[in-house]
Amino acid sequence: MTFEAEAIDAYDILIMQLAEGWFELDPVLSGWCGRSPDELLAWAGELTVPDGIDPGKVVATLLAMRLLQTRASAEEDLWRAGMLKASEVIARHGISAPGGIAPLKWLEEKLGG
Repeated sequence: MTFEAEAIDAYDILIMQLAEGWFELDPVLSGWCGRSPDELLAWAGELTVPDGIDPGKVVATLLAMRLLQTRASAEEDLWRAGMLKASEVIARHGISAPGGIAPLKWLEEKLGG
């Protein structure tokens, strides 16, 4: 199964979003991409994350954004506001990825496409 293979209801992703815009790294979210929370947390170590920000939340938020784009794309009207909130929290905290690429693009490459 490829990352984009199986549709996910956008509501099932959005219900996991915290008030400030982050998502928490948990087995359900990581399971949707076929990765373990530990593997994703190790990936988070590659990101530049300010002190006081949980790297697990950063990688989980990026993963949720990618899942919404690829596996819930038919429901964009439903998830657009949540995606914007997640994008804003990533930008507001100055999260950056190796090589100067956008964090979401970095995650896409880590996931294999």
